Amino acid sequence: MGYLNQLITCILLVMCLMVYILNSGLNMFNITVSPAIQPAAVGQHRQFITQKTTTGGTNRSIESLVSNSNFSTTTPSFVSSTSSEAMLISSSTNVPPIASNGNTKNINNMPAITNMPVSIKKSKIQEVGAWEKQISSRFKQRTETLKKACASISNAIGNQGYTINHRLYFAKGILSCLIAKVGTSTWKTHLLDLVGNKKEGWVHKPSLTGKIKAKKRLTSSQLNEFIHPSTKYKSHLGKVKQKVDLQGSKFHTVVRVMTVRHPLVRLISAYREKYLGGNNITYGVHKGTVDEVGFSSKRFHSSLMKTVGMTAVAGDIISFNFTQFLMHITRKGNPHWAPFYTTCSPCQLDYDYILHLETFEDDLAYVYQRVGISTKNANKKVHETSGGSSDLSLVNSYFRDQPDQLLERVYHIYETDLKLFGYAIPEFFHKFDGRDKS
Repeated sequence: MGYLNQLITCILLVMCLMVYILNSGLNMFNITVSPAIQPAAVGQHRQFITQKTTTGGTNRSIESLVSNSNFSTTTPSFVSSTSSEAMLISSSTNVPPIASNGNTKNINNMPAITNMPVSIKKSKIQEVGAWEKQISSRFKQRTETLKKACASISNAIGNQGYTINHRLYFAKGILSCLIAKVGTSTWKTHLLDLVGNKKEGWVHKPSLTGKIKAKKRLTSSQLNEFIHPSTKYKSHLGKVKQKVDLQGSKFHTVVRVMTVRHPLVRLISAYREKYLGGNNITYGVHKGTVDEVGFSSKRFHSSLMKTVGMTAVAGDIISFNFTQFLMHITRKGNPHWAPFYTTCSPCQLDYDYILHLETFEDDLAYVYQRVGISTKNANKKVHETSGGSSDLSLVNSYFRDQPDQLLERVYHIYETDLKLFGYAIPEFFHKFDGRDKS
């Protein structure tokens, strides 16, 4: 019995010595295991423990396997790393490195903040907070620019009846004014997703758009309340008593939004799509039937031909240059190039958020977050809009050599939009707004 007791005592001493050696090794390498890791039901998750050590002036990264059930460690192996901060990152959360260049990030691409080690959770919360602050500031600046311009421009009068009856769409508390050639297809796809539409197909079909038209989803009293808020409904992200729309969908919050883009880039986009950017068109048989506002390709072509005095019969090869297109849009109105202020009446209707197509993904992600819509699809686009970037170099390439008389007519059509929504007025317009005295 005495021999057995001595054996047990020796075993315990050896175990204590092993624990002491293990702890000394961890402390030497400055390794800590975060208590925030939650036990997993089965198996092990690979953890990457990055710490700062100095061996010959280089930073080292220790990779080890950490059991979520007992936090035991295996022998570390060294791999190269440029990190100099101690952090514990679980591969199960798929946390990307945090950018240090100050660029904004779409919140949909950020990992979930829950179930992370405390140090990482804090940094991600700070990152999301910085993102929210930047986007919020951007929206605030746009609203201030709009209100200031509305107060100073006497002719910025929209057509409220047209806006309400034809341009407003609604889903899950988002009341959105849609403008042709400003992401309309993308917006309709998002709104149809929000109401649970499972049908595939052309989003401009009446059978689909009827599901999200505000006049068909909201009662007259609801629509009037949200457009012209009473004292019970505050204009910014108004919290309303739970309501049900005409299709049975419940909502508690209503936010009013409209989306714009640089007006001249929109014109280029319309020219490229409707008139193939000056390329040859086979009159009467060009692919495409009817667009979102009921215009066929032949109707677009015939209308411009009438403006410039051109004639053709089915099968003839025709084309239109950009000067002819500009002549047409200054004489013939169309929803695809109608000014934003006449389409959505922003100086008469109080929009909570003005989205820009140039920053659409971040803008929409922020709106979704504020309304409480959980989705990973804020970056979904039906197609890349023809017309490209809003870089003024693109605008200059199309407009700089146009006749002054024509440019002046174009300027007076879109001057109000440029000022309402804070877009830079190109240099070739300066002679018409009083800045160029030459």
